[in-house]
Amino acid sequence: MSDPVYNALYEEVSDTLERAEVAVQKAMKAVNERLSLSEQTLQDIKKQANKLDGNNVFISRDGKSAFTENGQKLSDQQMLLITTNHNAPSWEEYQAAKQEYDKAANNVEEIHNYQENILKPSHDRLNDKDNQPSTDELKNILNGIESNMPEVIKDHIENESNYEAEKPIFSVHEAKSYFGGTGLNAPDVNMAFNTARLDIPDLELEPAPKPEQAPMQQQVTEFKPM
Repeated sequence: MSDPVYNALYEEVSDTLERAEVAVQKAMKAVNERLSLSEQTLQDIKKQANKLDGNNVFISRDGKSAFTENGQKLSDQQMLLITTNHNAPSWEEYQAAKQEYDKAANNVEEIHNYQENILKPSHDRLNDKDNQPSTDELKNILNGIESNMPEVIKDHIENESNYEAEKPIFSVHEAKSYFGGTGLNAPDVNMAFNTARLDIPDLELEPAPKPEQAPMQQQVTEFKPM
């Protein structure tokens, strides 16, 4: 479309979508690292846990309560049957590790859902050359990208100034493709330089005069009587 207002809105939506897609990749990488680390920590805690009938159980720091992995509280009689491990983690330590793992797993799901349900449909709609989105659709797409973005992705979103600074510079090939032309209007610098160099007449340079050498001074040794 030739409408400058529409074009400006389309560009805004496109830039917002691109920044969101970059943020999704960064967020997913960071969250997967957290998930892997928290999973390993949780596995180590379970290996060191106390046992009751072959099942993992955890005793509270104050020693007054004990729980299964699912949070079921054990009776006083069951606590007497626990096979304790001297290095066993407490119930509070297990809870903290489990919460960190669950949070990372939920973040992975949030990012995946946002990517599949918001970004991909928005990308497909923006790139539908046969049926360009209307102005109202563009506004809805923009609102959907921004309002549905999970907090874990917002932590990785680039502001406009940083994003523009990090955007790759067009190569000549990309610029030609982008602007739809066979070439740019800028002059060929190498050709212009070679043309100018050929137009300069050859100069006959005289050899530089040799520097005059100062006459050697005879060294005089003062005679002193013994």
